[in-house]
Amino acid sequence: MGISHNPPHTGIEAGEEPSGVEADLVRGFADHLDATIVWTPGSEAALVQGLKDGNLDLAIAGFRDDSPYAEEAGATDTYLETLAPDGSTVHHVMFVPTGENAFLTELEIYLAEATR
Repeated sequence: MGISHNPPHTGIEAGEEPSGVEADLVRGFADHLDATIVWTPGSEAALVQGLKDGNLDLAIAGFRDDSPYAEEAGATDTYLETLAPDGSTVHHVMFVPTGENAFLTELEIYLAEATR
């Protein structure tokens, strides 16, 4: 699980478990799958590269649907909308490796139910 520090969506503090809205959602998804999370912190670029290299199954970092990385990974549907300082709507997504359609579908179903 790749994570980059971007509060309030994701938070990484030395010696602490990752925090934030997305970290909580991922924990719930892992429980749903009966999976264990191994957190891998890094920059957004490093996370996307980890997805491309097959080293990560999911990346969270408060990614937006208009992220320049959206063309390099599989993006979920928008799971959360927030307001930018200019009042525009920001659509947040999570990234998975391209081609992981079944995993992406399962994640999207979970996110839709968890964020109702």
